[in-house]
Amino acid sequence: MPPRVPLSARQEVPQRDICRRTGTSLTALNGIIQAYRDEDGRLADAPRSGRQRCTCDEVDRLIVAAAFEDPFQSERGIRDALNLNVSLGTIRNRMKDAGLNGCVVAQKPYLTAKQKEQRLAFARAHEQWTVEDRREVVFTDESTFSTRWDQQRRV
Repeated sequence: MPPRVPLSARQEVPQRDICRRTGTSLTALNGIIQAYRDEDGRLADAPRSGRQRCTCDEVDRLIVAAAFEDPFQSERGIRDALNLNVSLGTIRNRMKDAGLNGCVVAQKPYLTAKQKEQRLAFARAHEQWTVEDRREVVFTDESTFSTRWDQQRRV
């Protein structure tokens, strides 16, 4: 609910006008105003208990430790290694809560036949170079990047 509702209520604006402006029912508006008055200006939803977690803090720490120990281990591997009776989604959520998000490995684009031919021609052209010839080459840190491959593709 927008924060202006209790402000409007304090400014003696009729409740029906507030309901029309905010698109809420009169019952909902009265609940918001009452919560604002009784609970020191609370405008957000009241905290709720929610569903109980199926793992304790110790098990959560074990899951995160197993993920740190072997970052390439799958959720199924972690569950089997710790002998847990929880879903793979639970393992994934515990790792996500700890800031460990799954990543997709970036793939290098494959060399085309033309690029392979060019590399071979370059190698053959410079095959007879001496050490002194190679010292004359200036190396820079310029790079060419390709963004044309499917970055969502799983490896």
